[in-house]
Amino acid sequence: MRALFSILILLSTTSLSATNQITSHGTGADRFWLIHDDSANTQVRELVVFVHGYAAANPACYGQWIEAITQRGYVVLFPKYQTGTWLPRTRVFQERVHENIRAAQPLIAQQFGWTVESIHFVAHSLGGIISANLAQLYSQAQSPHLKSMTLIQPGYKYLKLGRQDSYADLTADVPVILLTSDNDRTSGQRFAKHLYQTSPQLAHKVHLHQSSSKYDGQKVRANHIVPIAVSKALDTGNRNIIIWVNLWFGKTNVIDEQVIWRLTQANLAASNDTAATAALFSDAEQLTYSGTWPDGTSLPELTIVQ
Repeated sequence: MRALFSILILLSTTSLSATNQITSHGTGADRFWLIHDDSANTQVRELVVFVHGYAAANPACYGQWIEAITQRGYVVLFPKYQTGTWLPRTRVFQERVHENIRAAQPLIAQQFGWTVESIHFVAHSLGGIISANLAQLYSQAQSPHLKSMTLIQPGYKYLKLGRQDSYADLTADVPVILLTSDNDRTSGQRFAKHLYQTSPQLAHKVHLHQSSSKYDGQKVRANHIVPIAVSKALDTGNRNIIIWVNLWFGKTNVIDEQVIWRLTQANLAASNDTAATAALFSDAEQLTYSGTWPDGTSLPELTIVQ
């Protein structure tokens, strides 16, 4: 198990590719982007649907996180699903993402020469609710079939925002990783706990929690903007107040690379092999590693929420 954990750490520190290609499809709130890395050593014939948080409808906001996925050979679909910053309409957003997935399938077949048979959901904030709701649908579908779900700071702290009463329809073998953060005043832990508690059928799931820390004058935060990892290479030019804030204040740090990207990469990779999935989740403490300070001192580990 330690050997597997060491491999995951090494994989997570690989330098990010600068050869991502991004294509735009559709218009308005129905617009979506397909992103892939031409230089990836292998091409994984699976689609990762990356569902952004409320109003963060520009892939540049999560650019380096997306690049950590595409460098492994996955094609990423990034749906816009909204045009303004009005009140969230989760059901409408959800339908738009669903339509984007359907619209992307012939495009992928034409551009890459393979059929979308498997999809993964990776999401932040409100995107976590949208993803979990759609995941129930794709869990039951013959094709494309849900392979994994990685939800970072999912949901909203004060409102249900369209969450379902139960997630008991998720297929039992779908691996699910949930991550919440101490000082996240937007999402909190409410939705993550709800999903975890209402999906007893899931054989492989874990809810991890990150705390802020200080050491030798340095600080690692645990707020809602932690997952923002800007890459100007994926800037699509659209702007709103949320996008501006993310582009101005989003900073990449060890939590991005050693926690968020690592967990995402690990869940994606393990989902293709039953034994690997079992190994990854059989000792969830192996996933509580959160990196080191520059002098090698370990950051506080993630905690496991039961």
